[in-house]
Amino acid sequence: MEVPTIGAEALEINAEIPGWAEEIVRYLEASKLPKDKGEERKVRNRAIWFTLVNVVLYKRGYSNPFLRCVSQEEALYILIEVHEGVCGNHFGERSLAVKVMRVGYY
Repeated sequence: MEVPTIGAEALEINAEIPGWAEEIVRYLEASKLPKDKGEERKVRNRAIWFTLVNVVLYKRGYSNPFLRCVSQEEALYILIEVHEGVCGNHFGERSLAVKVMRVGYY
């Protein structure tokens, strides 16, 4: 086969959207808001701090880089890896959370 059958590059992204962020993602992608006015206001106010990059949700901050939002399963895996990984020690909960954020997760 000399000529590719697909003319464009394909990129598959299997980004799992955390449950708590579904409404924020819906708003950022398609400007869809909940019907309830109170919920609408909450989503708008929270969405200010988030951005979508290639279908992956990131949290913005003043002094940190973008932090990738993860599901509960991913968060548990990340905490285990940071806590027991190559440089693992027995950290307190606050220093463990700071270490995870330094790696780039939210």
